[in-house]
Amino acid sequence: MIVKTYCARMDHGGCGLLVHLEDGKITRIEGDPDSPLSHGYLCAKGLAQLERINHPDRLQYPMKRLGKRGEGQWTRISWEVALNTISEKVRETIARDGPKAIALAQGTPKGLELFLMLRLANLLNIPNVSTPGHICHMPRETASNYVMRLKAYRLCFLSGREKLGKPSSVSRKRQLAALIGRNLPG
Repeated sequence: MIVKTYCARMDHGGCGLLVHLEDGKITRIEGDPDSPLSHGYLCAKGLAQLERINHPDRLQYPMKRLGKRGEGQWTRISWEVALNTISEKVRETIARDGPKAIALAQGTPKGLELFLMLRLANLLNIPNVSTPGHICHMPRETASNYVMRLKAYRLCFLSGREKLGKPSSVSRKRQLAALIGRNLPG
């Protein structure tokens, strides 16, 4: 069976996928030639989904260390035990050292997890939140929208203040636009 879907967790691309299933397991992943976004192309990260999902060392449930750090002794625990342990440690740390003793960080967000993390930080009054969004995602979106003359972003950063010029009028004057970046695999 082949399922049409898209890549949403390895990158921001949303590239179309054809996922081959046998007995409920993914056996092959390829680009969907009908995808209006990627036209059948997949980057190395998209192609690596199969290896990532089926890797024998991939964690699929919570684990708790039994021995000393570095001994490699672990046991499986329930999600309830894991979440209760984490919440107890967070409460203890805030009670003992205050909310500034905790920092929340994540890689470039690809969905609602950023907003959930920000909400958690807000609820716990934690001021230390970090993501690489300002150096990764936002510059790419801004440059893409500027170059592609998308009207939706004209006032995005102006917060209702005076217009700084329409992207379409500015881009007609531009002689060269260079977008430089790199999408590292894995």
